[in-house]
Amino acid sequence: MKEVLANLYQGSVPTWDEVLQHEIGFVIALAPGLPMPPPAELPYMYWPIHDGPLPDIEMLAVVARCAEQALRADKRVLIHCAEGINRSSLVVGVILNVAFGLSGRAVVTAITNVVPNALANTVFREYLETLEHRPAIPYHP
Repeated sequence: MKEVLANLYQGSVPTWDEVLQHEIGFVIALAPGLPMPPPAELPYMYWPIHDGPLPDIEMLAVVARCAEQALRADKRVLIHCAEGINRSSLVVGVILNVAFGLSGRAVVTAITNVVPNALANTVFREYLETLEHRPAIPYHP
C-alpha cells in the first residue's frame, strides 16, 4: 500500500489488519472475487473491473467522486486491485483529476513516481493521458 497523494493510497489486496493499522477510512476494491468481507465498521465499495478494456466511464466518475467525498471528510482512502498496478492506477488517476485537478500527464507522473511499474495497461494509461486539467475545489488534508 503506497500513498500517491495526501491520504490517497493504492495497492494490492491488503489484509484487513493492514488497512486498520494504516487507519484507512474508506476502501474501494476493484479485483473480481473478494478474499473475505471487510470489517463491519469500515466503509467499503466493491466495483469489480477487468484489467483490459476501459470500464464504464460514467461509473468510473461516480467511484472517483465517492473517493473524493471521503478525502474531503479527512478519511484515508485505499484503492486496491489484485496487484496494485493497473486497475487501482486507473481509478486513482481519475480521482487525482476530479478531486485535485491534475491533468493527464500529471496524473500519470504522480502515480508512476510512487508505483514505477504502474499503468502497464496501455488502454488505461492512454485514457488517463487524455484527461484535461480542471479546477479543483481546494482540498487540504
